[in-house]
Amino acid sequence: MPEFRSSSALALPAEAVWAFHAHSGAFQRLMPGWQTLEVRSWRGTLRDARLEFVIRQGPARLTWIAQHDASGFVEGEQFVDVMERGPASAWRHTHRVTPTAGIGSATGTSNAGACELDDHIVYRLPLYPLGQWLGGWKFEADLRRMFLFRHARTAHDAARHARFAGQRRLHIVLTGSNGTIGAALLAYLVNAGHRVDRLVRAQPRATGDGTGLLPGREVRWDPVASGPDAALIAAIDGCDAVIHLGAAGIAARRWTDTYKRELVESRVRSTALLAQAIARCKRAPEVFMVASGTNIYRPAALGDVIPREEDAPVGDGFLARLALDWEGAAAPAHPRTRVVNLRLGVVLSAKGGFLKAVAGVLPAGASRFGDGRAVVPWVHVDDVLGAVEHVLHTPGLRGAVNIAAPSVESNAAMLGAINVTRRSVVNVPVSAGLLRLMAGEMSEAVLASQPVSVAKLVGSGFVFAVPTVAAAAAIELGDARGLAAHRERMLSWRA
Repeated sequence: MPEFRSSSALALPAEAVWAFHAHSGAFQRLMPGWQTLEVRSWRGTLRDARLEFVIRQGPARLTWIAQHDASGFVEGEQFVDVMERGPASAWRHTHRVTPTAGIGSATGTSNAGACELDDHIVYRLPLYPLGQWLGGWKFEADLRRMFLFRHARTAHDAARHARFAGQRRLHIVLTGSNGTIGAALLAYLVNAGHRVDRLVRAQPRATGDGTGLLPGREVRWDPVASGPDAALIAAIDGCDAVIHLGAAGIAARRWTDTYKRELVESRVRSTALLAQAIARCKRAPEVFMVASGTNIYRPAALGDVIPREEDAPVGDGFLARLALDWEGAAAPAHPRTRVVNLRLGVVLSAKGGFLKAVAGVLPAGASRFGDGRAVVPWVHVDDVLGAVEHVLHTPGLRGAVNIAAPSVESNAAMLGAINVTRRSVVNVPVSAGLLRLMAGEMSEAVLASQPVSVAKLVGSGFVFAVPTVAAAAAIELGDARGLAAHRERMLSWRA
């Protein structure tokens, strides 16, 4: 039968790479952004797990049922999954982690600081050998970019988690776990070994995430209630951290007066509610993280690329006032806990937000917004997750913290890099007037120039993993060449 193999030499101990795969959350973290994945169920352990999920690619829906083969399991070294149902007529996938001599070592002796990650697949396509002849090249090309992504993501997450492996695991309460950032953060933190409970507006599911894949419980709450009830206080009391990401989407709808009130209430009232609950806890959490935005700052003049630090003047537009009130609503928690306002730039993820909108709503490709000179403070979603983990374990960080990539990019440069990755043939400039006509007041979020400084975050020891928009776009949109470069960078990267 045909075989496929992907191997990478990681500058990480085998124990750290094995731990990444063994902990819950790994499966979601290894699914790329260019695929839409729905996990239906997970039962068992890495030795004998049975997993059912659905992958959507465009109009196609592929159901995949995998059974881990206990006979091929070697603790700390190897596990095997066999496809019972899926796109191939046969599939056996062996994952192996092997300690190796250290990178650059001349002794040839084993070094616990390095390992090889190897994925070996033996498969057969339907209607073999005709199916292999017709579609084998496409199937293996998809596998190749999939495993470029997976090995890079494994190296990234394992390196980030290893940095804090010696610190105690935390009990975290998270809001917004169904959002673009929140869903990724949930899997990431669970994979790091933390217990993550979720505050949800819908009826809580008895098994946490409903699949058995992500442990932790769900607690129902009303984010616009007039005050905290006993259930909310009990959910928070005694936990180590509260991370508040839940809010109505800035770009989800046109900014009517009604929706602007919803934007305010979903942020300001919910934050005040959590802060009041923290103030009433017998044992308050050590840290309260609240999402905010870099659009809090007064916009810079076009051509001004001097980064704004956290104490820069605040703007007077709707988004700036919203962010200011949002951050201020956390005040009741200040005497009891460390409060950190995560001033996020434009988060690049194929699951939602700017990148999904550009790729989906503007298929022809936009070459610029306005004259293209406005600076966009962007950040890849992996660096957001890493920054949250860093803040959790860095007691000296408090107050406002800018989270945006260190590189300063105009919207024209940013869109250009995305369009190259998408191989857009026709790229159309979108004038400021047209943007205002299409988006109304919301266009201020796109046209404002916001260069920001991340000196505070970097000075506390944080290291960014995704340095360019081109790299971010390749990771999220599945560009094989960009993924290969990213994997090579991650193999020796240190958090």
